[in-house]
Amino acid sequence: MRTKQKLAIAAIAALTAGLACASWWSYTTVGTGTLGSASADALIVFGSPAEIDGSPSAMQTWRVNEAVAEFRRGAAPHIIFAGGAAGNKFVEADVMAREARSLGVPQSAIATERHSRTTVENLQGVSAIMQAHGWTSAELISSADHLPRIAVLARSLPFQWRLHTAPTPGRGRLSTAVAYMEEAPVTLILRTFGSSAEPIIHTAALVEHGLVFLPKWIVWKIRHHGAPYVPTNAPDDPPGTAAVESSPR
Repeated sequence: MRTKQKLAIAAIAALTAGLACASWWSYTTVGTGTLGSASADALIVFGSPAEIDGSPSAMQTWRVNEAVAEFRRGAAPHIIFAGGAAGNKFVEADVMAREARSLGVPQSAIATERHSRTTVENLQGVSAIMQAHGWTSAELISSADHLPRIAVLARSLPFQWRLHTAPTPGRGRLSTAVAYMEEAPVTLILRTFGSSAEPIIHTAALVEHGLVFLPKWIVWKIRHHGAPYVPTNAPDDPPGTAAVESSPR
């Protein structure tokens, strides 16, 4: 019996190691696009959930800061912020666009895709915006762990693109390692089964986000005596400056 148990444990360990190696190979061998170093028509910034009070999360801030730096550098004259209310009730694109305006990016240079809840939908929505404006090239901005997933899904985009990493200077080593370990098997699944698997993956991510936000929600309710959440540093959109959107899904 002990021999069978040892063999079973060894088989499970071998399978786990094999899947880990396959995941890492898949994760580290995706392409980086066809645009090269030429200027792009737009910077596309992928969303991440806002804080529980509607203020920008650290991840959103890092991505916006990098996009603003690229905009100022002349990498592209427009910025598209992508993301609906995926992790909580706050629209990710709106939160990031407000942050960009506060950093001096003019509203005329900003477009938002406000309805997507997955990376696939992000890309579908921004593709519609790109086509509506006649833009044919883009720089895709997200955190390093997220970019391989984007690269797999971006292969069918009707425009040229390249990847660009948004640094995450305040992220701990453990959080970074966990993010990579989550994204590596996701990339393998997408390369194996295609984009149809992405909504299932995203559902699992929403469950994870819910577990993260639940303690914050409880603390908020206790401190504010049950009051509804309100953004603490998100001013209203300027009058007469409605952002360009894709169609709702």
